[in-house]
Amino acid sequence: MWHMEEPFCEPPAVALYYVSKFARQFVTVLISGEGGDEAFAGYQNYRNLLWLERFKNLPGPFRQIFFGALSGIERLTHSDKLGYYSTLANVPFDSYYYNRTFGPTALFNCQSTAPYSKEFAEHVSKQTSFSPVNKYLQKTAGEDLLSRMLYVDTKTWLPGDLLLKADKITMANSLELRVPLLDHKVLEFAAALPSNFKVRGC
Repeated sequence: MWHMEEPFCEPPAVALYYVSKFARQFVTVLISGEGGDEAFAGYQNYRNLLWLERFKNLPGPFRQIFFGALSGIERLTHSDKLGYYSTLANVPFDSYYYNRTFGPTALFNCQSTAPYSKEFAEHVSKQTSFSPVNKYLQKTAGEDLLSRMLYVDTKTWLPGDLLLKADKITMANSLELRVPLLDHKVLEFAAALPSNFKVRGC
């Protein structure tokens, strides 16, 4: 928390701190793969959400069977991940994809007014908080679903979480971190690739 200079929920920062502390004994510059997953759709959630959105387009009875089964399995296994997907059954994509790890079911969104006094909570506007993401979603409205997710994450999750963490934690150990996969030529190449080159069958 001291090195991040703000409240920050990113457990891998602890591991990164000790890895970079060890590396500093030998080098002063590190190369990282940050950005590769956001450029080339490396995270599993992209595939999962693509399939989820496909199942939403099934004819009524089949759709009900699928989401009913999903809810049943979630209750049996107590899987938070399955529970998350089942809650999105009737939620349009533009209303839940804030970024890769943040959506309407996130704790702070479910209990967004809990930390505030009653008077202050009356002035809190979640729509104002979500306006940057809404802008990115509107900008990509004509593109395929995967491209929209990658664009949102590149604009939000990557600079606001991953790169911030990587930069501050490595600098805490006097290390400079380079991110070659975020070179503009690499990103332009990735953006030009068809989505089915990144996620098979999407």
